[in-house]
Amino acid sequence: MKTLIVEESENGLRLDELLFKRGIYLSRSQANLAVHEGKVLVGQKNKKAGYMCRTGETISYEEKTSQPLNLKPEAIPLSIVYEDEDILVVNKQRGLIVHPGNGNYEHTLVNALLFHYQNLPLNNDDPARPGIVHRIDKETTGLLVVAKKEEALRILSKQLIGHQMKRHYLCLTHGIPTSLKGTIIAPLGRDPHNPLKQAVVSNGKEAITDFRLLKKYGKHALLDVNLRTGRTHQIRVHLNYLNLPIEGDLLYGKNNHDLFNKGQLLHAYRLELKHPRSGEIMNFYAPLPEDFLSVLASLRVS
Repeated sequence: MKTLIVEESENGLRLDELLFKRGIYLSRSQANLAVHEGKVLVGQKNKKAGYMCRTGETISYEEKTSQPLNLKPEAIPLSIVYEDEDILVVNKQRGLIVHPGNGNYEHTLVNALLFHYQNLPLNNDDPARPGIVHRIDKETTGLLVVAKKEEALRILSKQLIGHQMKRHYLCLTHGIPTSLKGTIIAPLGRDPHNPLKQAVVSNGKEAITDFRLLKKYGKHALLDVNLRTGRTHQIRVHLNYLNLPIEGDLLYGKNNHDLFNKGQLLHAYRLELKHPRSGEIMNFYAPLPEDFLSVLASLRVS
């Protein structure tokens, strides 16, 4: 095993984040899996991936491997919106994690994909994310594109990074925006008071979100939201920053669970991309899930 010493600037970093930032593993999820498998020790002891590292500690680690992990294929149903030899577009259900990590190594979209498909390309050499181009949160529903071939993964990832892939969401907020449409430009980073959350912080990464008011329901509003960047929890944090927390969000906001308490009412309803082989502009749509529709129906009645 190789070793490193935690530097002063790294004090308080999560173990998996430190390993990723040092370039030892190619992603946080890959570092997370290495910790879970006992390939990383802190002071010769096993720690969790979320362990907060301290200045001067010695971390021992096995170098990364690009060999596929022994992830278990699971017969989880997939709602397929579109499929050809290069790509797969799925409509993800609420409660399904996209890829293994953070202690979750079963019952993910990746486990489902491994059951239905073989030889999916690895994203950034990461065996935990075969075919995964982008992700949405566990309780967020809606559209995701999966690459079935290496060239498709490369091209789609480039589209995502270059903001050529357009992702639109519908969400129900607790509160009404002061304008019919707007753009939120506020940098995002880890919340200094809660490592599980993101927050608007001065030294964060650039984050830009567009929104448009579709309908008012008393003290609630239905918004169309467009991501220009793709930061962790971006829509949820940005709207909460405007005092417009998403209804049902159990991590962000206050008093926003009066209509729904099983996760944020946030749905990726539209996805636009260029087909990686033909270059054709393709648009995909996914209808609102039943639980979201039920809440809207109750608001219309009231």
